[in-house]
Amino acid sequence: MPPIPKRVVTTTGTVLFTEKDIKDGQNVWQFMGGQEVGTIWDHGAYVAPDWNADWLHWEAMWLLNILTLPLPNTGAGGWFTCG
Repeated sequence: MPPIPKRVVTTTGTVLFTEKDIKDGQNVWQFMGGQEVGTIWDHGAYVAPDWNADWLHWEAMWLLNILTLPLPNTGAGGWFTCG
């Protein structure tokens, strides 16, 4: 296991994150099965779902749905309409 710093600070002394933050993040990653798939940006994409692509897909779908809702207080079509 690589060494984990007690805390990481800026040059002005502001704490960016602590050892506990890192370990909490590791626990989430392990709970989701991340240790089974290699790294986020490398080999894991070949052997498991690409969580980044999945997230981008759902964000795009959400945006498309929002942009096709009727404009507020106008009764007009959505921000973007087809045809």
